[in-house]
Amino acid sequence: MTSRFLNIDLDFFLSGIANMPDGGRLSSEDYKPWSKQKVRNFLEGRCGLDRKSKIPGRFVSNHDAAFDYWEELRRQDGSLFPLELVHIDAHADLGLGDASWRHIMTDVLRRPVSERATAERGPRCLNLGSYIAYAVACRWIGSIEYVYPLGRGDDLPLLLFQDFSSESGALQLKCFEREALDVLKFGGELIEHLRGVHPVGVEPSVPFKAIQGAKWRALAPFDRALLCQSPDFTPETADALIGVFADYIDFR
Repeated sequence: MTSRFLNIDLDFFLSGIANMPDGGRLSSEDYKPWSKQKVRNFLEGRCGLDRKSKIPGRFVSNHDAAFDYWEELRRQDGSLFPLELVHIDAHADLGLGDASWRHIMTDVLRRPVSERATAERGPRCLNLGSYIAYAVACRWIGSIEYVYPLGRGDDLPLLLFQDFSSESGALQLKCFEREALDVLKFGGELIEHLRGVHPVGVEPSVPFKAIQGAKWRALAPFDRALLCQSPDFTPETADALIGVFADYIDFR
């Protein structure tokens, strides 16, 4: 038995997208949240949620807390895993822009699967922008639908994909010797080099689909959900929407 998990970031529901915030809340003038009714329409019409039948879930401040929630659920009932993950977010949270890919490829994947959840935290390791890649390394994720807002969807680290291509439709993490990466420059040269390097190990592929929010609709009900506030990526005015989500998700 697997479980369908709805993973939502509040930054999806804004007029603009912040990529490298300076810290603190965003400007409410530059980043305007959706109206409450528009959010309700999305939750009911796209996600299939119902105020009369809340699903259990969790509210968190920063999105890497989803990793901890999944570990908590796994300890409670391992039969729920691997999760069918629907990730509704302005960011893919697979680690593009940091060096977590190197940590995963040369360190985490060398560990027994049962020990990967203890991976180090930090800007070059497991963090709020890379936690999904680490959950894949833990084999907690069976499939991913990345639902992104208009103007987004291109933040996919190709190193983590099968055949190093997002067109493959699947993530497939690979383990390499540290020496194979130490001599490389990041970018196209890295990918071309790794195509000719035999990996130490190859993880099971995880089906992956990216789709713009206006074109997406859930095809089956969700079992659990998580809402992330992401204070560095949202204005204070977006917090007014949290109560709307609480009408559909029983935050515990």
